[in-house]
Amino acid sequence: MPPFVERAASLVRSDLLTTWQSLSSKGAARAMAVVAGGVFGARVLTALGYLVIAWFYSAEVFGLFSVYIALSLVLQLVITAGYSGAIVVEKEDRCAALVTGVSLAAAAVILSLVTAAVLLVPEAIARLVGVPALAELLWVLPIGVAARMLQTLFTQWSIRSGRFGDQALTHIAFAGVQTGGQAVMAVAGMGTAFALVMIDLAAVVVSVAVLAWHELRPLVRVIRAHVTGSGLWEAAVQWRDMPRFALLTNLITGAWQQGPVLVAAAALGGGAVLGQVALALRALELVLQVVNASLSNVAMRHMAQARGGERYQQFKRFARQLFLAGLGVYLVSAAVLFVGVPFVLKPGWADVPVLFGLLVPAYVLNVTVVPVWFVYTLARRLGRGLLLRLAYLAVLALAWLYAVATQDLYGALICFSLCGAAVGAMVLVDMRGILRAGIDPAEEQEARDALAKPVTAGD
Repeated sequence: MPPFVERAASLVRSDLLTTWQSLSSKGAARAMAVVAGGVFGARVLTALGYLVIAWFYSAEVFGLFSVYIALSLVLQLVITAGYSGAIVVEKEDRCAALVTGVSLAAAAVILSLVTAAVLLVPEAIARLVGVPALAELLWVLPIGVAARMLQTLFTQWSIRSGRFGDQALTHIAFAGVQTGGQAVMAVAGMGTAFALVMIDLAAVVVSVAVLAWHELRPLVRVIRAHVTGSGLWEAAVQWRDMPRFALLTNLITGAWQQGPVLVAAAALGGGAVLGQVALALRALELVLQVVNASLSNVAMRHMAQARGGERYQQFKRFARQLFLAGLGVYLVSAAVLFVGVPFVLKPGWADVPVLFGLLVPAYVLNVTVVPVWFVYTLARRLGRGLLLRLAYLAVLALAWLYAVATQDLYGALICFSLCGAAVGAMVLVDMRGILRAGIDPAEEQEARDALAKPVTAGD
């Protein structure tokens, strides 16, 4: 048996019980149960919403709406230039407030550019994406991105303060407003893409209000007390590597979550099959978000509280837990959905299971590896693995260019999925330390030496 397989088998045998015991610890279990419960409830509502869409909305309408949402979600991930990722990591409220100020400044610049683009050249943007009908919806994009930016900042502060109940309630509120609005519009005979866009905007605004209920006053108070011009400059310099590190990581996340929709849009230019690709993509997201939201948030909070060699030890534990739990839940859920989806869809959505199967290889590695890799790079210093991050984006660009040149949707998705799985395997090799049954003493000492002081972006 190859050494790599032996190490992986040893990991599974030795760590399953340890993982369960650690996840069952009082504090971690409570936090993850709260977040996972909220996300699970929200996903149930979202699944009902997908059934409403599949039965009362046309695939063409859902495809157009999904392209708009893909652009909106990618912009949400990059709107703060990656600085918002440092809010949880900072130990002092003063430093976290300064990073929040830098995030708002970066968001103002990026949002201004987005607003100017969608107001001046909406048709050009729609043609670039491949869906000319999108031009009529783009004027809403800056408003939606601004709301999602506030959602991101408040979420980071709720993670920082340990208010996992607010996160759970936010997920439920968002899904409830979205699903309820979709049903109301369907009954009223207003099942248009614009109606879906406005429902999504209303759901984001409600989720921001839920988070702001506890976070707004403390945040305003700490910003007034600590944020100055010189302090903002100090924070921007201290975290100057965050745009390179977190921004690229967020681009990877956004590209791989929304990439198939953009590739399909480039190949098809709209239509029913685009909607089917979008529904397959949403089904994949549905089966991964419970574990990803709960484990990754709790892991990041524990990581932020660690120092020195403890940070590396925390990474080892949480990386294994996140990888094992994410992979197991994902594979089981994917199998259930693959079998069950055909029984709840109308004939017009018949290709969804096939598209679902095409996307699984890339998503298995992307979903289980990339969140762990993010924590890994944070534990071992910012900037590690830059070439592999760029490789992820290159795969998306390759699939998109192939789709534009050939109009071959299935070929583009196969290219996207297989190349993505290969890059994910490269990332896993880069993190091969988590597949060892034990910790290499030399590697541990290297980590202790490198992490003897608090993490700063300038090191």
